[in-house]
Amino acid sequence: MKTIIQVSEVLHEGAITGRHSGRVIREQLVHSCHAGDTVQVDFAGVDVITQSAADEFIGRIVRQYPEIIGRISFSNCSPDVAGMLQWAAENAEALKQTERELVTA
Repeated sequence: MKTIIQVSEVLHEGAITGRHSGRVIREQLVHSCHAGDTVQVDFAGVDVITQSAADEFIGRIVRQYPEIIGRISFSNCSPDVAGMLQWAAENAEALKQTERELVTA
């Protein structure tokens, strides 16, 4: 089954700011994925996502739930939102790599 998370409707605003907002979206997404769904996260109407919100949302997914990444898609991302999500995902992956290197050292 496919679940669509309409971010602007969940948060009732056009900006995703702060860790709390990122956590709300992440928890809804993780719950749906663990139920076996694929999830489309629709950013229509969202113009801004802060670094902290992006890290709390996608950064934590990359670090803590890598098994669900293949079941997530994004739609209607503005260039700014897409760039921030990309930054957060890449940053989280770099942190994971650093942690692996420290453990094996």
